[in-house]
Amino acid sequence: MKPQRRFVDLSIYLENDVLSDPPPLAPKITYQKHQDTLHEFMAMLPGTRSEDYPDGDDKNWMKHPMAWIDETKLSVQIDYRPVNTYTMTNEISYIEPKARVY
Repeated sequence: MKPQRRFVDLSIYLENDVLSDPPPLAPKITYQKHQDTLHEFMAMLPGTRSEDYPDGDDKNWMKHPMAWIDETKLSVQIDYRPVNTYTMTNEISYIEPKARVY
């Protein structure tokens, strides 16, 4: 019998000054403005301009990359799954995405 696949999301919301790891290993988040990183983005996608995404593109970017490995065929299938727009508990409420404000 083939084992049933299941997805386990181990991610946590990262924020500065929230205890998630021992202090020496705590994540440090540095936010960057789109304009400051545009040259890096354009290097990956030639022809991209900041005007192309004035308010972001949540429809095409709010997704999780997924990979399924078939060890018998030595192949990998890459696909995406949508971002959950709900929580997995009734103890907290879902927080809608919003534009970053600097």
